[in-house]
Amino acid sequence: MPEAPFSDVIERGIVLWSNLIGLLVFQVFSRTHDSVKDEAAFFDYAVAVAAESIGLEVPLDGDTTD
Repeated sequence: MPEAPFSDVIERGIVLWSNLIGLLVFQVFSRTHDSVKDEAAFFDYAVAVAAESIGLEVPLDGDTTD
């Protein structure tokens, strides 16, 4: 197991996985079509927020600089 701050890597993975499943269900069944103008951009943003919530750094808008 990794040391802190990532000693809870399994729990973080489960949180990310459950967030992704929820986002995919919303995408497949088009639950955001009446409240989001750009569904693809929303999906990208939501995945980035979910990943960042478990400690990953995700560049948005093609920003790949550190």
